[in-house]
Amino acid sequence: MKGWALFLAMLLSVSVVLLPGISSAEEKLTGRIVLHYARLEIIEVGDNVPGHILGVAQQTGLVLWSTGQVGKKTATFTFDLVKGKGTFSEYSVITDQDGSILFSKGTGTAGPVDDGKKFVIEGKIECIGGTGRY
Repeated sequence: MKGWALFLAMLLSVSVVLLPGISSAEEKLTGRIVLHYARLEIIEVGDNVPGHILGVAQQTGLVLWSTGQVGKKTATFTFDLVKGKGTFSEYSVITDQDGSILFSKGTGTAGPVDDGKKFVIEGKIECIGGTGRY
């Protein structure tokens, strides 16, 4: 089952993700995130459930805002999968060139569908705080 965890990690890291609009009364931003894994650890749970694994990963990368600015993103996420299917949560920090910082939290589910031919990740990302223009 480590293969599913690695697949999930690779899918999340190489995907170009469109950020949901980050809005305030004065601005709405969109952009893309490009990440790589700085660290990934996976353990078998050992609870007699076949294929049950837990993982934690640290990511670093860039946010390419539609305004042309670039931010630095760091994130830590965890996942709990049984035979490649389960839940994940992520906490991220995006630091823009002007020093503004955006804190976000993401949660959701992931897993294979169509007899393993596809892998679907569904979730929600929300802003949980910020400094500067956020």
